[in-house]
Amino acid sequence: MKVRLIALDVDGTLTDDTHIRISERNKDALRRCAERGIYIILASGRPMALMRPVAEELGCVRYVISANGGAVWDLKENIRMASREIPPDISEKIVRILLDYPIAAEVYSEGQACVDFNWQLKTYRKQPPAFLELRKRNNRFCEDLYQTIAGKPVEKFNVDNMPEDILEKVLKRLQPMRDQLALQFIKCYDNLEINSVKATKGLALEDLCGRMEIPAEAVMAFGDSDNDVSMLSYAGVSYAMGNGEPAAKEAAKYITSANSEDGIAEAIEKWVL
Repeated sequence: MKVRLIALDVDGTLTDDTHIRISERNKDALRRCAERGIYIILASGRPMALMRPVAEELGCVRYVISANGGAVWDLKENIRMASREIPPDISEKIVRILLDYPIAAEVYSEGQACVDFNWQLKTYRKQPPAFLELRKRNNRFCEDLYQTIAGKPVEKFNVDNMPEDILEKVLKRLQPMRDQLALQFIKCYDNLEINSVKATKGLALEDLCGRMEIPAEAVMAFGDSDNDVSMLSYAGVSYAMGNGEPAAKEAAKYITSANSEDGIAEAIEKWVL
């Protein structure tokens, strides 16, 4: 079956190791696919505020899955067309737990990352400084993070540079809510992600494809990390990046070159173009 839709993770997959640059070869391959009527979908753990510039640079993206499936956006209509959020009663409990520790907690709500003035990643070296500065510019700083999100559903909680001892304490305190949450710890970034149990890239992509009447067999997906596993498992044609985590490589049907070696373009040129 011909590929009708291509779903792409962003960091570690579409972008190079700066988390900002997209190679000309990757952009050319994706635009050529769009010219053939193939839908190009971005699917990332990022909030929408950090997805829009990527979509605009490519110029051929209409639909975006953000916050690991916490929300799905239609850029043409400029609307959030679907959401799988953590309900307010649970999100308030989570933010109170996170605020008990000296960590850089982010709350993704309404497409933005909300942080308080304890958000500091100055000594963090697992992401490039330019990308951290980009994140800082797009953050919504709040005097009181709890009051800011009180009564609101949350797309995702995100904590980078999470110390192991604090991680253990947080996970223990989240245990009573565990059946309602999807928890992922991405070791390469010391990154804890907390979503609704219903929020995964795979479920969001499946729902979007259902609306568009595109079968899984006609979907091509690329990813590099644990939060891409559900999407890679769903797609009929799935590629893990050469730089990917073991879980992504196990879930994917194929392996392509690393993100810094135009792995997306390499696979598309071979399979589609």
